Amino acid sequence: EALIAEKKAQIEKEPGNMNFYRALARIYVQNKRFAEAVQTLEQAQAINSSDPELDRMLSSVRASDYEARIEALRQEGKAEEADALEVEKNQFVFDDLAARVERYPNDLHLHFELGLQYFTYEYYDEAVQHLQLAQKSPKDRLESLYYLAMCFVKKGQNDMGVMQLETARDQIPTMDELKKKIVYQLGLCAEDAGDYEKAYAYYKDVYSTDVTFADLNTRMLDVAAKLKSK
Repeated sequence: EALIAEKKAQIEKEPGNMNFYRALARIYVQNKRFAEAVQTLEQAQAINSSDPELDRMLSSVRASDYEARIEALRQEGKAEEADALEVEKNQFVFDDLAARVERYPNDLHLHFELGLQYFTYEYYDEAVQHLQLAQKSPKDRLESLYYLAMCFVKKGQNDMGVMQLETARDQIPTMDELKKKIVYQLGLCAEDAGDYEKAYAYYKDVYSTDVTFADLNTRMLDVAAKLKSK
């Protein structure tokens, strides 16, 4: 409480200093006092409505507030209420991202996040638009390429998907988690096209690094059987 009082005093002394509002909000979040954190950040936003960092923090705290309330309802055994609130939270996250993309159209990471939301809800054309922009960001480029590929695959455009996957694969030097997903998906695309040798080679690449990845054991056995029966 002493730290909270100190930050409030700093805000009173310098009401235009956004750092003090952020610091106070962080203290509230650490103590799971999300409603007070939201109120603090809204006060800051009323003073400075064009601060993307403030917007991002406010969105994150609001989402955390939803999650805390959902968890509390589940612990109380109120599953239906928790499910309804989860739907509300998901709608908030989507609407909030869309609004922030409109406010900050040059923020490529926001386009990436919104693209993922569209992908999650199976709006693949809309997802493609945002992910194509997001791939211009060095930070999000590789994941954007992966999800772009997944959009094309879901739309039945496997050739386009494979192009994006190969581009992403060639830019990742080691078989990390993202590359595993990319190479595995290349295997699925090859299998779907009836190229079982290529599919097996892709699966083998991932298997040599991670024998527990997805359903690789089953897939490799199935593909091996198909190759033998040729």
